[in-house]
Amino acid sequence: MFSSCSKYEEGPAISLRTKKARVANTWQLEKTIYADGSSESPSDGNQTTFEFTKEGAAVYDANGGLSFTGEWEFTHDKENLRVTYEERGVSKTFDRIIIKLKHKEVWLRDDDGNEIHYAPAN
Repeated sequence: MFSSCSKYEEGPAISLRTKKARVANTWQLEKTIYADGSSESPSDGNQTTFEFTKEGAAVYDANGGLSFTGEWEFTHDKENLRVTYEERGVSKTFDRIIIKLKHKEVWLRDDDGNEIHYAPAN
């Protein structure tokens, strides 16, 4: 059974995997493209990962910086990815627009117009 993903700006047009199956992975930050056109890639030894499970768990680790465990879900007819977590006793939520959702690539856009590109960590 085919699952269409043409709703995402960068595709794919068709995928054999469900959207949830494509998100479920451990992702490593590949680069950030800022709204002003500049970009930044993580330096060696500064690895940021995001793990999403099919059951809805989310684990973020910024290599010694911010780390949290929370939950993820699709919103806006599976066009956005929402992560909810707790930091110092306060519940926090952020949404990211999905630009590309492939088995080996996930591109997200934040509220400031920055693109965050992830690749599989393994």
